[in-house]
Amino acid sequence: MKILMLGQGPLPSSSEPFCSFPQLRTWSIYNALQEWSKQYGHTIELVLVHDGRQTEGLNVYSSTDMMSLYNKANNCDVALTAGPFHPLIALMHLPNSIPLWLDYPSDPLADRDARNRKSPLSNSEWNFLSELTINALHRADAMGVISKRQYWATIGQRLGISATDIPIAYVPIAFEFPRPMRNSTGTDILLAGSNNAWLNIEKLTDHLKGQTIHCTGITVPGLASTPLPKEWKQYGWLPPIDLDRVIDNCGFGVWADEQGVEPLLGSRTRALFYIWNGLTPVGDTTTELALTLYKGGHMSSWSDIQPLSSVNIESAQQYCHTHFGPKTAYKGLLEWLQSPSIKHKRPNSSTHEENLRLRETLRKIHTSPTWRIGSTVHKWINNIRSVDRK
Repeated sequence: MKILMLGQGPLPSSSEPFCSFPQLRTWSIYNALQEWSKQYGHTIELVLVHDGRQTEGLNVYSSTDMMSLYNKANNCDVALTAGPFHPLIALMHLPNSIPLWLDYPSDPLADRDARNRKSPLSNSEWNFLSELTINALHRADAMGVISKRQYWATIGQRLGISATDIPIAYVPIAFEFPRPMRNSTGTDILLAGSNNAWLNIEKLTDHLKGQTIHCTGITVPGLASTPLPKEWKQYGWLPPIDLDRVIDNCGFGVWADEQGVEPLLGSRTRALFYIWNGLTPVGDTTTELALTLYKGGHMSSWSDIQPLSSVNIESAQQYCHTHFGPKTAYKGLLEWLQSPSIKHKRPNSSTHEENLRLRETLRKIHTSPTWRIGSTVHKWINNIRSVDRK
């Protein structure tokens, strides 16, 4: 069996400073698929998609590149996406004749809500995300969601389009990062990842007065985020070796959630990243992952009398390895790949039918709605992108 995998790059490496959630998700699922495929003699064709600001992979706004994707897909037996954003656009150019696993590792509508709370979206941006989400839900033959709460929300979305007869699996963030797992011995505080639409900087500022804060990553292209306090040490996106040096000074890793739907349905990569690097996570318990970690004694909360209290890191690492290790996290995906099948049904709308047909016809692919609203999509991707998501 030949498997087409759509994800975002560049993949993490010793020389790549920018390591977002979509990149991590792609890297981790690809690792799991490679190991699994060796047992059964399958082949994996990884296609990285982007928005035109990179040179590696295919541009989702290029008709030539999307024709190439269509041709690649026609030579494969099954397709899957990894991570949010660009793969949702690219899948519009896959033939309906092959089964598709849709990785749905956040709720796009919840993400939209969070972004809109910080900076209102235009009607065209708002409506396009609705159309993009509906198209993905219609096209999926199986789905993976990032939390058990999101499972129920996704069932509701599928009821809304009268398309409920596909499997939906719980596929959490994997406890797996490019650098070796370790135990930091520092005492400072780390804020790692992106300053996305659901990171509450004001709350962090209130809780961390008088502390030494090291900030890595943070910048989100195109998103007007809340500025960090000037006294916090800001490094930007660091190469892995330099990031390790900063982490060595820290004993705690922090975040705080904005109010909204995203924390209820999403997860927190930051929490697992901190534990992986031997830091005590300190944050809100609004996400399903954080609440689970807190109840197990594996993180501290801002609601504690003394939030900056260390947990047993070795115990936390073992717990995460057991419950969120790649073999556990991707079990549903790998089981589906044993016998993938087409379950999706095309929508009844004749207009949508025509759009899908045009996207599958190579000679007309460049005239599809994807290209007519490409500039709007590009703006939306830049604005709503959340690179260390959950």
